[in-house]
Amino acid sequence: MILILKPELTCEETQSLEKLAASSGRDFVFEPEKGRLRFLLEAPDPDLQSRAKLWPGVEGVHSTQEAFPLCKAKEEGVWISGKGPRASLFFGKGHLQWIAGPCSVEGTDRLRRIARAVRDAGATMLRGGAFKPRSSPYSFQGMGEEGLRVLGEIADEVRLPLVTEVMDPRQVGRVCEVADMLQIGSRSMQNFPLLTEVARSGAAVLLKRGGAASVDEFLGAVEYLFAAGSTQVVLCERGVRSFDPSRRNLLDLSIVPLLQERYSLPILVDPSHATGRRSLVAPMAKAAVASGADGVMVEVHDAPAEALSDAAQALKLHDLPRLGASLRLLAQVEGRKLGGSAEAGASPPAQEASSSRPTQAREDAFSFADPSRGPA
Repeated sequence: MILILKPELTCEETQSLEKLAASSGRDFVFEPEKGRLRFLLEAPDPDLQSRAKLWPGVEGVHSTQEAFPLCKAKEEGVWISGKGPRASLFFGKGHLQWIAGPCSVEGTDRLRRIARAVRDAGATMLRGGAFKPRSSPYSFQGMGEEGLRVLGEIADEVRLPLVTEVMDPRQVGRVCEVADMLQIGSRSMQNFPLLTEVARSGAAVLLKRGGAASVDEFLGAVEYLFAAGSTQVVLCERGVRSFDPSRRNLLDLSIVPLLQERYSLPILVDPSHATGRRSLVAPMAKAAVASGADGVMVEVHDAPAEALSDAAQALKLHDLPRLGASLRLLAQVEGRKLGGSAEAGASPPAQEASSSRPTQAREDAFSFADPSRGPA
């Protein structure tokens, strides 16, 4: 970090700066003849940077450190090793993962019907909520422990890895016993005690972007996870708050290539929460793949009119095969494979030697006959 100093410091300003720099406890090099004071930091120090702006004789502060060094250091993808009979899968280069399932668990039979349809359509991971963070205390809050038990039972039946949300640090241990990946929802993105507890568990994490979070705030939450011990973190864009009430949120697809330019963190897109409308979910899922997302996550229900939460955005079961066909075609155009799953205990796939994506036929990416435009 470099402090830019004003020309011709007074003796009093020089002494004050030296005293303040020494009191910081950081190594520094004071070069008044060059108009600067350099701190030799191994990691960012936002608090020092904020204080230094107020020091006498300082005209500006320039950070020379990567703001998110642990995010920058992460180079490989994320390997999810499924529990028991469940498959394993890889989030990263060359692969496209498709997560699907109901917003909330509503019973064993219903989840079984949905999970079988999800599996048969080619989805690679099952989602479902047992603990639900709802805007109103009078809304359905999920089945809790019973819902978690049902999720584990059905995930084993359909042999798909499971991701479910954890809301409270006290739930982490129990959810880890059942789920293959822990979701930290949008409302919990900056729940730092929860981030820390999830990281300490060693579980793979799916971190959703907060509804009003900037890119740096999102990355700050990821950095918290890495700093507390996480090694397997996947990001999820699920829309940000907008002035326009015609959709639930504004889907920020540009964050996908933006983050991929700077970091090697896998990132998914959730078009269900981003749009809040069933008719928009499949088109935006396909747009997410075209943007370079490492996967998509959608909500589905066997009878949306009976859904206890987020009914308006739930796909119907007969929508799944058409969406799956479209995702496979798009993955092929992008030179990727939909899935990349394996039986439990398999080794992670070898990393690609190059991070570049094939460009052949990009201009024809949307010229194929779109299965999603078939009969309803």
